[in-house]
Amino acid sequence: MENYAYVLNGVVVVYPVPIQTGFTLAQCYHADYVANCVAVPAGVTPQPGWVATETGGVWSFAAPSSSPAPTLAQMQATQSALMQTACKAAIEGGFTSSALGTSNGYPSDQETQMNIALVAVSGGSLWCQPSSGGWVFTAHTAAQAQQVQKDLNTHIQTQQTTYAGLLSQVSEATTVGAVQAISWP
Repeated sequence: MENYAYVLNGVVVVYPVPIQTGFTLAQCYHADYVANCVAVPAGVTPQPGWVATETGGVWSFAAPSSSPAPTLAQMQATQSALMQTACKAAIEGGFTSSALGTSNGYPSDQETQMNIALVAVSGGSLWCQPSSGGWVFTAHTAAQAQQVQKDLNTHIQTQQTTYAGLLSQVSEATTVGAVQAISWP
């Protein structure tokens, strides 16, 4: 399975970008997000904050060179942006629901979120992944789809609550090192 890094302005923001089993990057995320994702060569493990450079279609990654240390305010802004990106990736990285009687994985990219809301009105089919295998386009009653939507909402609220807590930690940190130590769980 290929790994991807989310790169913004030549800097790794998220690695690895979570991709739900059985889906491609493009199926899991909005096109604007995918446009900033780059394939990471096997054996390479870039870290958030590393410099990403593309040469002849191949990406390389390096720890940032020595430069003036960032101020507390700069690091707080950077870390807040990292947390926002990580929250979005977690929200769109899929969730589970037992609406069909057993636990199934569901994608949660923006398009799928809209589809779940539509199917919750009168029933229909949704993509889900049983624990036993691959993705299946499965019929859901309105009640089942409403439960999937409730589980999606719980998933989103959990990620946003985590994000809010991390933002508080970032803003309350009093040293650059303390800010850098805060990461998405």
